[in-house]
Amino acid sequence: MCILPIAYLHMLLRYLNYFDSHFDIINSYREKEINTYHRDMLQSDRFSFSSANQSLNAIKYYCYEVLDRKLAPDRIERPGKARTLPKVLTPAQLSVTLKQISNLKHKSMVLLTYSSGIRIGKLLDLEPEDLDFDRGMIHIRNAQDRRDRYTILSKTII
Repeated sequence: MCILPIAYLHMLLRYLNYFDSHFDIINSYREKEINTYHRDMLQSDRFSFSSANQSLNAIKYYCYEVLDRKLAPDRIERPGKARTLPKVLTPAQLSVTLKQISNLKHKSMVLLTYSSGIRIGKLLDLEPEDLDFDRGMIHIRNAQDRRDRYTILSKTII
């Protein structure tokens, strides 16, 4: 007997209660019905993409472990997170922010982050040898996808 993880229980109950059908009918549902359920879930604007993905994982787990049946991964629509552009401070907002910072190291970190677009975690991982002042480049180690990359080092920062 398989025990359903607690994190999935709520999502699975929501799925089962969504359909006004007997368990035998719900248990026979395939990818099409599961996709429809998740589309409706997202269109209701009451659930996030993360919730829809957790629900999908709960249903897949239920089908595989309880019903002993696999779903076709290529026929399942995995809800994708909406991609939004980051909010960027205006030069005036940056100026006001910088005036409030008295510590030179902290001010440098804010300016470096603002000018290069480097993430905070990668900023904190920087070593002195990662800054190439001659070429105006910053070497970022193990960036996304565990690849190294370069970004600009502003002349103002130098």
